[in-house]
Amino acid sequence: HFLEGIQVLIAQGHVNVDLAEKVNGWTPLMAAAIEGFKDIVQTLLKANANKEKVDHNGWTASDHAVFRGYLDIGRLTLPKDPKAYLDPSVRAKLPGTSDDESGASTPNSTASKPAKASKSVSKASRLYGHKYLTDLSMIVITLGSNDIRNALCHKFIELSEKFQGEQRLSLSVSATNASGEFPIIDLPSEFTHDFYPEPIVLLTQKPEEVTLRFDLIETFGSSRDSSVLARGTSVLAGDFIFSKSKGFKGPTEKASLRGQQTVPLVQAKDLECVGTLGFEFIVITPFQHKNMRIGDRYTYYKSVDTQVIGHRGSGMNRKGSKLQVGENTVLSFVTAASLGAEYVEFDVQLTKDLVPVIYHDWTVTETGYDIPLNSITLEQFLNLRRSGRIKEYHTGVSEGQHGISIPVSSAITTEKPLPPTPLTNGVVQHNTGSGAQTPNGVRTSRSHSFSASSPNRLDLTDPFEQTRTSKAGKIKGNGPNTIQGPFTTLAETLRSVPKTAGFNIEVKYPMIDEAEQDELTSFQELNIYVDTILECVYDNVEQDRHVIFSSFHPEICLALNLKQPNYPVFFLTDAGTLPMADSRCNSLQEAVRFAKQADLLGIVAASEPILEAPRMVQVIKEMGLLLFTYGVLNNEVENAVAQKYYGVDAVIVDSVLPVRKGLRGD
Repeated sequence: HFLEGIQVLIAQGHVNVDLAEKVNGWTPLMAAAIEGFKDIVQTLLKANANKEKVDHNGWTASDHAVFRGYLDIGRLTLPKDPKAYLDPSVRAKLPGTSDDESGASTPNSTASKPAKASKSVSKASRLYGHKYLTDLSMIVITLGSNDIRNALCHKFIELSEKFQGEQRLSLSVSATNASGEFPIIDLPSEFTHDFYPEPIVLLTQKPEEVTLRFDLIETFGSSRDSSVLARGTSVLAGDFIFSKSKGFKGPTEKASLRGQQTVPLVQAKDLECVGTLGFEFIVITPFQHKNMRIGDRYTYYKSVDTQVIGHRGSGMNRKGSKLQVGENTVLSFVTAASLGAEYVEFDVQLTKDLVPVIYHDWTVTETGYDIPLNSITLEQFLNLRRSGRIKEYHTGVSEGQHGISIPVSSAITTEKPLPPTPLTNGVVQHNTGSGAQTPNGVRTSRSHSFSASSPNRLDLTDPFEQTRTSKAGKIKGNGPNTIQGPFTTLAETLRSVPKTAGFNIEVKYPMIDEAEQDELTSFQELNIYVDTILECVYDNVEQDRHVIFSSFHPEICLALNLKQPNYPVFFLTDAGTLPMADSRCNSLQEAVRFAKQADLLGIVAASEPILEAPRMVQVIKEMGLLLFTYGVLNNEVENAVAQKYYGVDAVIVDSVLPVRKGLRGD
């Protein structure tokens, strides 16, 4: 991107680094920030480019960078006071802002066209739900790939040299046994730059009978009926996605996590292969339940003020000195509700036998092994942390057959030395829990181990230390050093937690890069996965409990939204704080685009970009979306209060009580 040329021009003094183009009012610094060219941004800043400049819409270079997920560039170009660029009506509400300051003009506003008057951003209230599938299945086709590591993400069609001359070409997409808008897409000349067509949406009663056709035609003087130069054909029945059998679908590896095909383009006149075309697809099947209702005396969603959502209940478990309630437990949910949280957020996954349970990590490590949660049954999952086992862990005693406390091991004075072995020959020493060391070969209490079910076992080491979670330096939720609670199911949570507490149900389903990282080589088919969770909710939820769904997985959000009309769905996004392979997950811009396309109620974004570029709140709200935020920064009361004034609809926090008091002004 011509870095050396820019450096030469600056060195020779031939350029004004703050000169803005006339259409949008973008300066060179803004253009570099928009494209994500960090080295050019640094070069311009060394040449004293003005970070305070705004374009015709009042955006700074930092705003542009943050919106597109380039948070490091956003911090490099951050103005002295980002709040100064907010709408005057918003600035007037901020604590410590005088009337004179709130009415002051935006910096550099005299050097550019006045910013457009902002729309009034009212608190969200939607009386009715959203469109959903009743008897037809939906097929969503994305030309290319959403995986930025895949070459198809940048170039979805490859053609031989005979089609790469001056002739302009278009792609006509059609299908048999399906209805929808069949587009004719003009292809870019010579296919030399990135090209991202909108997803193609089809409806059908029998997805397995749909055949897709991709016809290459001349752009000018042509129509759909024009002579076809080349054609690619795809039969979706070749994929196992339509199997509704209980359990895992289809082939091995990760085919269940992504439907992708590459089809040959065959020339019409001589049947030669003249290129290839790649696309991804997902099929959403309809869901039905006897308790699904259309129209309700309660609003679909109503936000009167910035609400507090308890993260995994009363807070995510972290390393620290404070004693915490185990996350994602019924005790944690009830605690959060009693502290004033309007909603509690928790993570839902399916066991091997398709039962929705509350658990955050992809792998279960309580046994000392990294076992995928979807590889164990409900019975095995609940026995990892049952009530009696928790008492064993903390007291060293377990419940007898009739509820009588039985010592886990004999008293120290009655214990006998173990016979000499390589393990007991002056190698191993045990801690009694009081700090004293016992002689070699003497058994100790099991109260500080993971399990006391086998008192004759030697406790050589904490089994959790051998897991990937421990080696990564992470603390295990609802584990040691917390007030542990039994693992629980979604059904039990829906029945046990008072209905005054709303539920933010985060549906966890691995992205393709997450599956690779945690070696999740197989996963339940997406429709079966979502249907099972929805069935559990409709079977057990009380009619007047407020429920919202959310997920980091775009297709899960789409399926949740299309299968039912009663509960709003939010798209969770890291917004650039963590790199993801899926292009839809890397920025606020892509999150907003996807949420609008999928007709979601809003997005849940990491709080860092919102606090660094407060203008993003107004941008998202003007798109007709709600905005929630999450992250450790939300635990600082001043950050939560600032977001309230920016217009954020809810904050997901670990420190429920302090944040609740701060938002209420206590």
